[in-house]
Amino acid sequence: MRTLTLSASTLLASASLATMAITDVARGAADDALVIQSGGLDRLLVDERDAALKQALRMLGDRLAHLPIEADQPDMPGHLFKLACDLLMGPMSARIGLDPNADPEMGPPFTARLTFHAPNPDVARERAKTLAETVAGGMGAELQPHPDQPDTQLLDLGGPALTFGMKRTPGGAATVIAFNDAGGPEQPIGDLGLPAGVEPAWAMKLDMGAAMPFIEMMLEQAGPEGEMIRGQLAMMGMTPEAPMRLTLAAGHGPEVTHMVMRYANFAASPVNKAMISRTPLSARHLGMIPPDATYAQISQMRIAGLVEYLDSMIRTAQEEAGADVQDPLDMLRQETGIDLRGGFINHLGETIGLYMSDTTGGGGFISGVAFIEVKDEAAVRGTLDQIAAFANEMAAEHAKGYVRLRRRMVNGHEMMTLNFPGLPVPMEVSMSVSNGFLWVGASPQAMLAGLDYARSNGRGLLAHPRFRVNEAMLAKATTITFLDTPRMLTGGYTFASMAASALSNAVQVPGDVERDPGIILPPLPVLAKNAQPMISLGWMEGDDMVSHATSDRSMLVNLCGVAGTIGPMYGGLLLPAFGAGLLMPAMEKARQSAKATQTMANLRQIGIAIHTHAAEHNDRVPASLDAIVDRGYLEAKPSSPFGPVFDEVGDYWLNSKPRRLSQVANPARTIAAYDRAMYMATFRAAVLFFDGHVEVLENYQLSELMEEEQHEGVDFQLPW
Repeated sequence: MRTLTLSASTLLASASLATMAITDVARGAADDALVIQSGGLDRLLVDERDAALKQALRMLGDRLAHLPIEADQPDMPGHLFKLACDLLMGPMSARIGLDPNADPEMGPPFTARLTFHAPNPDVARERAKTLAETVAGGMGAELQPHPDQPDTQLLDLGGPALTFGMKRTPGGAATVIAFNDAGGPEQPIGDLGLPAGVEPAWAMKLDMGAAMPFIEMMLEQAGPEGEMIRGQLAMMGMTPEAPMRLTLAAGHGPEVTHMVMRYANFAASPVNKAMISRTPLSARHLGMIPPDATYAQISQMRIAGLVEYLDSMIRTAQEEAGADVQDPLDMLRQETGIDLRGGFINHLGETIGLYMSDTTGGGGFISGVAFIEVKDEAAVRGTLDQIAAFANEMAAEHAKGYVRLRRRMVNGHEMMTLNFPGLPVPMEVSMSVSNGFLWVGASPQAMLAGLDYARSNGRGLLAHPRFRVNEAMLAKATTITFLDTPRMLTGGYTFASMAASALSNAVQVPGDVERDPGIILPPLPVLAKNAQPMISLGWMEGDDMVSHATSDRSMLVNLCGVAGTIGPMYGGLLLPAFGAGLLMPAMEKARQSAKATQTMANLRQIGIAIHTHAAEHNDRVPASLDAIVDRGYLEAKPSSPFGPVFDEVGDYWLNSKPRRLSQVANPARTIAAYDRAMYMATFRAAVLFFDGHVEVLENYQLSELMEEEQHEGVDFQLPW
């Protein structure tokens, strides 16, 4: 069996190809709508701690190629599986754009080019040949040599051409697949924004400006619907005057990995413009986050502006549809008396944040604290009181008291806590208005600790030993995200270890003892040594949104940090559901039992009324429940606790076929009445018999009983 061996010369050639790929691919035609470039595994996984992971991923292609042999499926294209892995994991680029000179009558004006770099011309040529023959065979078409491009085959599609060829490059060669592409030189995509000396390992450019001419052409052909779509695109900032342009790039520096983003014309979108705040975060804002935060995110944004914009969109949509203009928040105020806009939204400030920290409860999910700036504490507190009163009223009616917002005064802090009386739900989300902010904690303890720290006037996140950032960027940042990867990777190590073991087993081949990917995940002390946190800063430059993020050079380190943060979050969400799930079936069974007891009591009252009526009316059975009520034998027509049933029959059915009680041959087996609502809700029914006793029957028991001789010709008026 073959084993994977990598010589020093091969590694050097791969590194050379990766560098060449980025410098060559970091060029795209001026009309490119999308450009993606990758330096392959050699540029993406550069840290020594990821070496075994890179080795295992390289083995994946050979493993997939072996699958047809194991499955005894010789027709499976195992060689194509391997080829796909080799192409996607190596240096490559993709570009999609529009050909401004294309004849619309000759096909779509799209252009596309895929470039996969290879170590030498022979490999690139063989890859192109395999891909060309596979595509041509699948389409039933013939290949022919390209008349103008050597080492290239052409697949004529009756208009646009699809070509497969080999192109020599400074670092070796490349397999090039092109659709409707003339094969001309590519042009630079512009400044990627990475720090000096940091080469891109991966980059992407999305330019809607290149696509707008084609989109406009399609909209013009769409008629009135096109105008509506044009308006929707304008709301998202997709206009010919200021089209969206997004550039992303990532590269490795000596100590950290850098990732930069520029979203050009971000503010051109009305919805983005409505919520943008250009006020930088201050030391006071960062001082609200404890210096032992494990995760933190804080931003400046205009929530009230966003709500105002959404209101205008709703009004516009209603007016265009010819409907009455209705403000959802105004409707809520009329129904409940709660003025969310005037009493809450209009009093919100621009600062909003979320963090987890050791101070507030151990650094995991339950230590989570969120806060949002308020400009009028009294107004916001009053609105929250109204919401709590309304919520408690609704909970008392519909949740039977199992949900409640409880007000408390603890250590000088007035707070509100969500309780679940009688249910072992392991969570008490709490909130308070204090220090100019609305605070929400995953637990009362987290919120109280967060309030106390905010009042301490400490330096907060700026005092965190791992929060080291560029001062110039920090001074203009309107959004900051921080993940203490060295602190959190321990919690994610278990998940990463399981994933690494799964990959290790997956790439091995049964019977091949020589094929060994090694230990993919390094020991925890090795992985954690000199680990770096994730830090992202974002700000506005004119109408462009810009961000710069740094993280550890090792992908495994970053994955462990993220898993250690997200994993406990999911656990924290699942634990309350699990705890409630243990008790809810029993609680539901108890509620159903109580309802059954109540409906059986109702049926017994009906039975007494039937017999009393017969005794006073010459043995006659009442014609209906209405007749029983009209003659005073029941105070009102009974309602089932399982109801209502919305039809003319109602919740309870009465058997009026027997004219007299004495005509009922078998009173103990003849149905006098049953609960239709219970039957519809549970597939069980409480049944009253003419002898006065009541039973609860399963669906099959009731069906069998209804088919017995004494019920011949009776219409039981089942609820469906």
